[in-house]
Amino acid sequence: MVPSVADRERVTVILRESFIAGRLTGDELAERTEAASVAGDFRDLIALLADLPVRGPFDRLPAHRVTPRPPVHGWRSWQWLARVLARPHL
Repeated sequence: MVPSVADRERVTVILRESFIAGRLTGDELAERTEAASVAGDFRDLIALLADLPVRGPFDRLPAHRVTPRPPVHGWRSWQWLARVLARPHL
């Protein structure tokens, strides 16, 4: 799943705060910020923050699953309702 602009901005904010706290050098900040702007996947963004502490659960990425869930089948899907409604009524 491709990260949104907001996701990339969250990473950039965390990187800047880490730079201000002295956890990153100026060169590391520039490299990671550039990498965040062209990241093609959440795994790329997560790798940029892997060695940095985060403030809380909302700073962790991604906010949703990296890999999509498989389609739901059986009674939890809406397909069962369509099958019930399609049956001829007695």
